[in-house]
Amino acid sequence: MVQMYAETHKANGISTPIWTHNPHAPRHSQRQSHRHLTFFSLSPITMSAPAEAVPETAQTASPITRLPDPLLRLIFRDVTQVYPSGRDYPNYNYPSGPQSQSQLGWVALTHTCRRLRSVALDAESASFWGSSVCALPKALPVFLERARDAPLSILIEPNDWGRWESTPQDLLDLVTRHAPRLERICVVLPSSEADATTRAENCAIFHAALIDALSGKDLPLLKHIDLSYAPYASASPAPLSTSTAFTAPKLVSLRLSQQRISADTLYDILRSSPELQSLSIDWHPSDSPSLICLPLANAGAPLHMPNLTDLSLSAHDFPSVLAVWKLFITHRDVRASFHAQTNDARDFQSALTALSPLFYRAGLHSLALSTTSDTFTFRMLSKRPSAHSPSLSVTTTRASGSTTTPSDLLDAFLRFIDSSWLDTLHLDVVNLSPSALSILSSFDTIVELSTPFSSRSVLAQLAISVQDEDEDPIFPSMGTLTLTDRDEDGEGTEKWGVAGLFLKGRAKQGAEVDCVRLTGRKERRVMGMADGKSLEDVDRLGMEVVRGLVSEVVDERVD
Repeated sequence: MVQMYAETHKANGISTPIWTHNPHAPRHSQRQSHRHLTFFSLSPITMSAPAEAVPETAQTASPITRLPDPLLRLIFRDVTQVYPSGRDYPNYNYPSGPQSQSQLGWVALTHTCRRLRSVALDAESASFWGSSVCALPKALPVFLERARDAPLSILIEPNDWGRWESTPQDLLDLVTRHAPRLERICVVLPSSEADATTRAENCAIFHAALIDALSGKDLPLLKHIDLSYAPYASASPAPLSTSTAFTAPKLVSLRLSQQRISADTLYDILRSSPELQSLSIDWHPSDSPSLICLPLANAGAPLHMPNLTDLSLSAHDFPSVLAVWKLFITHRDVRASFHAQTNDARDFQSALTALSPLFYRAGLHSLALSTTSDTFTFRMLSKRPSAHSPSLSVTTTRASGSTTTPSDLLDAFLRFIDSSWLDTLHLDVVNLSPSALSILSSFDTIVELSTPFSSRSVLAQLAISVQDEDEDPIFPSMGTLTLTDRDEDGEGTEKWGVAGLFLKGRAKQGAEVDCVRLTGRKERRVMGMADGKSLEDVDRLGMEVVRGLVSEVVDERVD
């Protein structure tokens, strides 16, 4: 329950009630119709201006009757966002027992009094019902009726699927019968290793059936489509029964994860969606060879999409990813992300050449490099990333049977990139080859280096590499070292020792570091012991050593 308090103040000689929310309102029975006046109780709050006297006749009237309809709709709008239907909430009318939970959410307000109910059911409130039409499966016909002609949103989150799993046809019928009214379709289905195989397959089948239901439809109001999984698809995608595209001229965002939609069908869909701003297509590696047949049969001239600022493509190999990317002419500052498998360094080199126009864009002065045993990722970012700044992220996974390692790809990338654009480098790699170390020594525009704060990270390798005073220093212009603490147990003494070794080696080479920034999380085992000292003591002593080697230490770590 919520309770509204009214402040009365004068504005141009008119007393105006201002309503605020009190989460600690008393619980009342919904069966007490008029006694629900306490639900919206008037509690005067002292204001700087004196309140007008309330006529005696007005003192006996329900406060709710004096509120204008637009204000009540604002209340409904806010409550629909805070208390969406379909979630489990305490049922204050039955604090214990089988009805102790309620899924009504904001709809409970319509059960409190006639005044609220009449406003909730009028034509101007239809949008509330349209945006919640799928909240309660058994109430779908009721919500649909109350939505009148308002736009409809199909919003299914992973925790919602259990309520729809037995009646998915109701959702498909909704799409088929009311396609022109659809404004948002967001169906993120559950998937994890804990799910039964049959359930995961049912999720994949439903996604495919939903795409089939949209095929060939005119969707004049549709702005958002998201058919994906949380966190990933645990079953193979289901086949589609048709390749006919739908038409959605107002489409703003499209996300399809692990769906068997062909690149040609995708091209036909986007040809009618010039306002698209965000596109994310993640093909299953085993499906994409048959879904991205090169050359693309239906693809004509590249689509001019000036509003497309977010692009993410994932497929089995880079030639396929690049073929789809070339279908669009995007916004210059697009935030692009690509993921593919790599068989050999030549494929990767060709991909770098094709993507090079995205490298050297204004603002992209920060480079992040990371490797694992099977993947290599590089990211080009703005120094201070924002929602509107450009970026590029490329992740390549070693294909099965490939002899090319992530370290080989890292070397190929370092030989390709023009480092003169860069001033910040983030290194989170397993190992740097002698060739990589040699190339990095020529990165003379890097002023800030960032690595994990660990004795098992690349920081240890860099610390060893700077011990030879006769060698040219790596990153000769570097003045700031940023260390990201990852809360790794047992790292206390070792990581501070590695940091000190690196800073001392730089000083011997005549390339002192001016500032050390510490970010991330401190070790949590503050009562643990390391070398006979508490971790708090180790941290304090390590900081003292570092402070003696640089001009400034900035500790931004959180506990």
